Amino acid sequence: MKTERMNNIDLNLDLTGVQNPALVHPIVRILRVIGVVTLLMTYFILAIPFYPLLKMKPAWTKNHIIGPFLRLLSVLLLKVFGYKVTKKGNFDVEPGTVIASNHMNAYLDMMLIWSVSKGSFLSTVEVQAMPLFGQIAELAGCIFIDRRTRENLPEEIEKVTAECKKGVSLIFFPEGRTYDGSEVLRFKRPFFTPATAQGKDIQLLTMNYKSVSGMPITSANKDQILWYRQAKIVKHMWNLLHFKSVEVEITGDVLKASDYQANTEVHVADQAHEIAVSRFNPIV
Repeated sequence: MKTERMNNIDLNLDLTGVQNPALVHPIVRILRVIGVVTLLMTYFILAIPFYPLLKMKPAWTKNHIIGPFLRLLSVLLLKVFGYKVTKKGNFDVEPGTVIASNHMNAYLDMMLIWSVSKGSFLSTVEVQAMPLFGQIAELAGCIFIDRRTRENLPEEIEKVTAECKKGVSLIFFPEGRTYDGSEVLRFKRPFFTPATAQGKDIQLLTMNYKSVSGMPITSANKDQILWYRQAKIVKHMWNLLHFKSVEVEITGDVLKASDYQANTEVHVADQAHEIAVSRFNPIV
């Protein structure tokens, strides 16, 4: 009887381990939260003194101060979240280029890109006008545009192009929004103008979310990993912190100016989209 009871206990323990292979101890999750808050506070404490310099010499400050800060912060934050990033392909581009990527996780995709590249994200004037969040975005070196009316578009594109000419790489998500990982949405054409106007190569990044704690990410569990505005962001982030690991693969491709200029029948955005689709593994 005693042996049978022990066997039942062992069986229950084994089943528990099989049912919850992805979970970390609650204390670990709390420590992760503390780590995230500490890293973010440290970054802004260190970055705030450079705010006047960012206003006076934006390009130099973004390339030599903000950029290295964000690279280090991103690497550390991803480690706290348990992210394992595999980088492959071509990442050899000069400063002042355009960097385009697919988009599935609204808050961590930025960290993923900053961990492998250096540049300033494209944002909107609405974000810039928000109390606190506007200042945070500025301290992250964001480039703000007004996309509320089409009449402003040529002027805004010229402003972004001028930043690129000063050596600031522009990072953007050409799909225009996050999506659920089932496909790569069509790329919006105006985003690529700063590159085509200067005849520069374009860096393409394709992100594939591979696994969570060793288990493949599928349509059944993707909402626990990806955030495309289907849940409250704080709740999603809290839930994400209890997984042991998330594996992401980032593939770099360079679309040469000579190649996209030679193909006059297909818009450069569509050429870039075709490359991204060929590298992307849809979540099914």
